[in-house]
Amino acid sequence: MDACRLSARVGRERGPRGVGRCTIFVVAGIAAVLGGAGCGDEYDIVIRGGTVIDGTGAPSRQADVAIRGDRIVEIGNVMGSGSSEIDATGLMVTPGFIDMHSHSDGGRIADGLGPSFSLQGITTEIYGETSSMGPVGGLRDGPAAAEGNWRTLGEFLDFLEAKGVAANFGSYVGSGGVRAVVMGYEDRPPTDAELEEMKRLVREAMDEGALGVASGMSYVPNIYMSTEELVALVSEARDGGGLYATHARTMNGTVCPSSVVTSDTSSVIRSARDVTEATPS
Repeated sequence: MDACRLSARVGRERGPRGVGRCTIFVVAGIAAVLGGAGCGDEYDIVIRGGTVIDGTGAPSRQADVAIRGDRIVEIGNVMGSGSSEIDATGLMVTPGFIDMHSHSDGGRIADGLGPSFSLQGITTEIYGETSSMGPVGGLRDGPAAAEGNWRTLGEFLDFLEAKGVAANFGSYVGSGGVRAVVMGYEDRPPTDAELEEMKRLVREAMDEGALGVASGMSYVPNIYMSTEELVALVSEARDGGGLYATHARTMNGTVCPSSVVTSDTSSVIRSARDVTEATPS
């Protein structure tokens, strides 16, 4: 089964990359039975006798799982045979696990199979927390693997998809990388022109399939960003249905009081919502 590439733009047709066409669970899609199969039907794979935990919160139960192509077609007492049969007696059968904060994008370039993740049952990875593989260029340092292979986040996702990986994947665009492309690693506010260019880069990333904007406020150059600057970038993710993910700020190497972290994050979310609600679609 080919891995799927996840995008915030779920409404747009993206062929096998779109969320609506992804099968993101172990082997196929345990959480959703996508059709019935009658007695005596043949299947590609039947997993027999395992303890099924389907991810819905329902109690676990012993059941067989029948798979045809890349879809689960029956869960229960499967009467038909499979071209391949797996005895799962004494084992758990579950949906694949989703790593919502993965930094294995670089590792996937070296080894698309990612056995350390695959063997844990992780079948979907979300990249881009604190930094993302694109955009690159301008005043940003690295990553070295990008040279000649990609410039934008979308080009990186295309590169990874063409290489072939064993997991589904998606990525935020990192605010720090956007800032570094335009401003380098200077501790100063952006000029109006620089801020407009950063906003353009976020729009470009969203159009290419970014899940939203992520900020690692403890790291250079994110740590130099004001709340207002961050609001401007996060607001650009709105039209693509994007999310905002953040790492808390630190103060002089120490963790901020929770009240400060909550206030800073809430200000970004509230201000971005106010901006986008006032902006015509």
